[in-house]
Amino acid sequence: MTSTSQADSPNTCEILSANDSVGEFRRDFVCLNDSLHESMQDNPEVIILYVAMVIFVMVFLKLVTRNPRTSASKSPRKDAAKDTARDGDAENKT
Repeated sequence: MTSTSQADSPNTCEILSANDSVGEFRRDFVCLNDSLHESMQDNPEVIILYVAMVIFVMVFLKLVTRNPRTSASKSPRKDAAKDTARDGDAENKT
């Protein structure tokens, strides 16, 4: 039983480079993708950094899109509007 490792088997770039009917753009794109894939397999720090950045963006967007908190001391106009509405209701009832 013989097993072939990844180093022994040709990658997609080598297979497409041997075929003359494949366009240059497609061959270059696939070769670039293969080199990127090999780099990510050799350096797991890149994947960890990618996951950390995705989590950061998710938290950032969650904080930015939520409604702002308002307190009574920061919004005197709302309190004045509430008081005016209450006074108007009280006058209508009497």
